Amino acid sequence: MVSVYINGLLFLLVILLFIFVLRRRNIKFEYKETEKFTIINLSGDFNFLYTDKIYTFFKNMSKENHLYIIKMHDVKSIDITALKELRHFIERIKLKNGEVMLMGINKQMHNIFTDPSETW
Repeated sequence: MVSVYINGLLFLLVILLFIFVLRRRNIKFEYKETEKFTIINLSGDFNFLYTDKIYTFFKNMSKENHLYIIKMHDVKSIDITALKELRHFIERIKLKNGEVMLMGINKQMHNIFTDPSETW
């Protein structure tokens, strides 16, 4: 009985440490805006802990007929939840006759955004 209790505590401790370590890695959004386009520089580790922050940032970016250039050279890692928020942003911009260009992504990530057969 005591060993089950200790195992449960150890599991909880590992989860809390995992979350603490992930939280220490921060993400940054920097952008410069003109009438015709906006350059967005993303950096850090984009994971599920920052979904609200990612959603809020991209929600505020939605001009009609506007070009968004997203530089991802300094993104160390990105998980599926962050990718989904980015994909939602791109879809929303397309509905407003805008365009999104992604820079600094690898072939696999490129396929996620351009290949309609790519599923999540």
